[in-house]
Amino acid sequence: MTAFDHYLADVSKIPLLSHEQETAYARAYQKGDESARDELVKANLRFVITTAKKFQNRGLDLPDLVAAGNAGLMRATKKFNPDRGIKFISYAVWWVRQAVITELEELGTGAEVTKVPQGAKQQYNAVYKRAQELAEEKHTYIESQYELALRELEQKGIVNRSTVTNVATIKNSIALETPIDLNRINVTFVPLEWYLV
Repeated sequence: MTAFDHYLADVSKIPLLSHEQETAYARAYQKGDESARDELVKANLRFVITTAKKFQNRGLDLPDLVAAGNAGLMRATKKFNPDRGIKFISYAVWWVRQAVITELEELGTGAEVTKVPQGAKQQYNAVYKRAQELAEEKHTYIESQYELALRELEQKGIVNRSTVTNVATIKNSIALETPIDLNRINVTFVPLEWYLV
């Protein structure tokens, strides 16, 4: 048995936390209790492993993917606000996936996110950030505020609609080697020239 196998066995024995326990640990961590953060992280390590397994066979071994996901989980604990009423793992999912994807991109292993020119990425991120702000102000989902944010920033001359739309399409596209559910109705194939930047 390898050290990583022992790690997997140990993580599987860690009990999950209730929403109340998560909230209590998160509040304690906000007050400076590092051991509370450790408990919150430990209870969610098996989720990181599950997420990391989805990115296997893309150039990194599972232990490296888990390490990247763990870094994302740690970042999520620092940003998590327990007073918003959502479960920690619902919040942490984005941070864990983003950490794994970033690790794969930095190594140039062909993760599911395609390389996009920095200027285009900045425009897309500006729209997404503004959509997040609008969603928080109006207590709605980000997706419902995306078009409003795009229109607002386009009018201010901060973004170009076609650039942002192309980046959004690329971010939501699938690789050709990805299995496709034939019952899926809305499958969009992205023109090859969008990838040849």
